[in-house]
Amino acid sequence: MKNLTRIFAVAILLATLVTVLASCSAKPNGDPAAAVKALQENHYQILSNDTETLPAEYAKLGVADVTHVVVATRVEANKKGEQQLDGVTILYFKDAAAAKAALSRATDLLNIQSSDSIGSKYVVKQSGSMIYAGTKNAIKAAK
Repeated sequence: MKNLTRIFAVAILLATLVTVLASCSAKPNGDPAAAVKALQENHYQILSNDTETLPAEYAKLGVADVTHVVVATRVEANKKGEQQLDGVTILYFKDAAAAKAALSRATDLLNIQSSDSIGSKYVVKQSGSMIYAGTKNAIKAAK
């Protein structure tokens, strides 16, 4: 009986660990079309789904090898009833090496100062061949 209890406790611990790790790794979908679809399903307005103009503009600003840019936003009421902005910008690169090389410059361009509407919920990160910036809710919605 003691061994069964120990095995059960370890199984619960492992299940909890997997759940926590999976929830911490929120990042947008690596496929732009799938990210756009997921954002639309979560009621985000797609402001840009561009493969030409914005990638060219980012290149002029020193962020090379951008192949696709997705920008989405949503305004909703927070717990206090105030309007809150959720948004995400996803830069897709030709490969992971290009994304890694562009991370510093892209972070400078995408990073915003904390404000009352966004605050500390805003993140800029690189994952594989993409760099994404936005609120945690919007990033999660783009999965």
